[in-house]
Amino acid sequence: GRIRPQDHKTTGPQDHRTSGPQDHSTTGPQDHKTTAPQDLRTTGPQDHKTTGPQDHSTSGPQDHSTTGPQDHRTSGPQDLRTTGTQDHSTTVSQDHKTTGPQDLRTTRPQYHGTTGPQGHTNTGPQDHSTSGPQDKTF
Repeated sequence: GRIRPQDHKTTGPQDHRTSGPQDHSTTGPQDHKTTAPQDLRTTGPQDHKTTGPQDHSTSGPQDHSTTGPQDHRTSGPQDLRTTGTQDHSTTVSQDHKTTGPQDLRTTRPQYHGTTGPQGHTNTGPQDHSTSGPQDKTF
């Protein structure tokens, strides 16, 4: 007598659902530590480029003020000399002419008078004689 193969197939859809809430909690503290030092280094060059345009704009006004007085003094004598000959010549001829007739008149009357009486009298006898013979021929 031969043994016949057995058919263990089920005859319809099977319901393997659990019938209530399941408790998957562990029963004690879990040790997730690795047993040796881990090498997390990458093995080749890394591409950290971004894939599109980046928006680095800030979302509001920025405060760039410093928190105290700033010392901008230089720490020693400064050499402001130029390092070579300097060319201060202009590159084209310069036209300093005025573009039209010029009115140099003053815009109101000018007072050139003296502020008080003027004494032009001499203080003593005046000697108007000449010191030698005079040639009065014309």
